[in-house]
Amino acid sequence: MLYFALNNSYILLKSMADVYSPSSVLLQKLSYKVSETKMLIKNWVFVSPQTDSPDKIRLKQLQESDIPEILSQLQILSVDWDENEQQVLQHLIFHYDNILLPAQNEVMSLLTTFDDYNNAMLVFTAQSLVEDENDPVMTATNGLISEINEFVFQLSGKTEEVKNQAKKSMDAYKLLIIFIAVAIGIGTLLLASFISRSVIRPLKELDKAASMVQSGYLDTQVVVNHNDEIGSLSDNFNKMILSLKEHKEEMEEFNQLLLKSQKRLKESNQTKDKFFNIIAHDLKGPFTSFLAITEILSNDPESITEDQKTHFLKSLNNSAVYLESLLENLLQWARTQSGTLEVNLRCVKVHGMVKQNLKIILANAQNSKIRLINDVDEDAMVLADSNLVNTILRNLLSNAVKFSKPGGQVKLSSRKVDAKYLEFSVSDSGIGIAEDDLPKLFRIDSNTKTIGESTEKGTGFGLILSKDFVEKLGGKITVESELGKGSVFRFTLPICT
Repeated sequence: MLYFALNNSYILLKSMADVYSPSSVLLQKLSYKVSETKMLIKNWVFVSPQTDSPDKIRLKQLQESDIPEILSQLQILSVDWDENEQQVLQHLIFHYDNILLPAQNEVMSLLTTFDDYNNAMLVFTAQSLVEDENDPVMTATNGLISEINEFVFQLSGKTEEVKNQAKKSMDAYKLLIIFIAVAIGIGTLLLASFISRSVIRPLKELDKAASMVQSGYLDTQVVVNHNDEIGSLSDNFNKMILSLKEHKEEMEEFNQLLLKSQKRLKESNQTKDKFFNIIAHDLKGPFTSFLAITEILSNDPESITEDQKTHFLKSLNNSAVYLESLLENLLQWARTQSGTLEVNLRCVKVHGMVKQNLKIILANAQNSKIRLINDVDEDAMVLADSNLVNTILRNLLSNAVKFSKPGGQVKLSSRKVDAKYLEFSVSDSGIGIAEDDLPKLFRIDSNTKTIGESTEKGTGFGLILSKDFVEKLGGKITVESELGKGSVFRFTLPICT
């Protein structure tokens, strides 16, 4: 009877450590991995247009290795489960393989290349599958997570049941020891004392440690100096506690990553909304001009004088030039955001590039009687990409002419800052910029539709693009301005040596 009580306690406690507790840990890990795919499938649609982004690589890793490996380990452990528990596991595997995984793969197949993200219909279809908690992929994910958590709770109850049975067996053993002590006498008391030191005390330590773990103290460790089953059980118990502690730390780290990812997603959505506002604002003006002029020309073309026709044609040409510049800026910005912009550094002379860009804006400058001055050193050479430098010059010079007063001047000059950098400045005698507006000029998340007191309007998108390009070339851009006295934009580029 003594052997039966000891053996029964050992078997029950060992089953708790070797089967149900590891199973609960694996199920919790499976729940967190599935939750991670929920976040990553959203990022696939809303954040990561790049084919090999970290989020997409991680999602494929979860689908192809991490989650299948956990399910495989659970199937091995389920050999010792009862029939109902094995059926629940098979249901979870079926849910993942035949419901959730196909739903996620459908979203992934819609958006596989950068061109797919430019297809509004594909993006809208993908968003309709993951955007809301009631959408198909989110419903499938949440359903599987709920079923996993419910099964974890069920196995935890089974663990508690095994623990209670072990405790009852230990209590029965205590009664048996007392009975033997009374019947046999001093000799039995000595034996009981020996057994108490070698068995009961370690079991009490295990029971106490299990209660502390149940209360959330995962720094608990049981010290039992035995080379028998009790010692082995204590070692397994300690390993289980260490595993639970590591899992808790992983869960806390995952929660932090999830919070950071949510913050990045929110910032990305805000930037996207601002970007759409910029496009809508900058396109509205030229198209309004197109519609007004074409309406006049189509309704009564015979009554229009030659001077009016000339004026209309100049307006149409100005709108077309503005649209071409805007679309070029948008294309360049999209390339920087998607990571497809190629930067080819080589030695280039800036004077000729300034001269070329001044010709582009010459007509607008002459209309307002604005004098253009190229005071850039003819021998000034920088290590840069000529396409990016042209975009920077075009945007800064266009803005200088746009916001200059009639009869004023726009001047572009250069100077050597040090042995490594040249500084270029674009100055105008325009209306200037209010001090409060200066910090907003280079930020896409700030409203800069009107600069200073000018009747000219714009979103400042060209300045944002110019700042990105200057920094990509290893330089910096700054601005000085005062209302009524004009502005000076300065940027640096590395000297070609």
